[in-house]
Amino acid sequence: MREVKFRGKTLKGEWVYGYYVFDYSKNEHFIFTNELGAYNAGFKPRREDYSLGYELIDPATVGQYTGLKDKYRCEIYEGDILETFDQGQIRQLWYVRFEQGCFIAALDNLPNYIQPFVRVDFAQVEVIGNIHDNPDLLEVRP
Repeated sequence: MREVKFRGKTLKGEWVYGYYVFDYSKNEHFIFTNELGAYNAGFKPRREDYSLGYELIDPATVGQYTGLKDKYRCEIYEGDILETFDQGQIRQLWYVRFEQGCFIAALDNLPNYIQPFVRVDFAQVEVIGNIHDNPDLLEVRP
């Protein structure tokens, strides 16, 4: 079973990873980070002394984990930019999108040419950035 988690940029511009939540009542977006923070640091902490950590995030930066990793075991998220080389050793850049219920990789200079993830050889793929931090890597914008 695929691990379901998200990443997003905090309002301070730092990436956080965990569970994404949208609070309709406050119109706020959060990522629960699974980092426990103690209210009272004592020698014998109790379960009720801890709270689940969370961060407010910019919703435009939210991306879901695909469940896959690149050749260096780096997790691949929606919005990542991937580098591959074809048989002629020509560099290709792809960006990861979630579309019609599945993750796809779209070729940078041909955004309508998409590749379902089932046809990607991840032993040859490297995450080199993402569309939020490195938009200059792409010729076209998603």
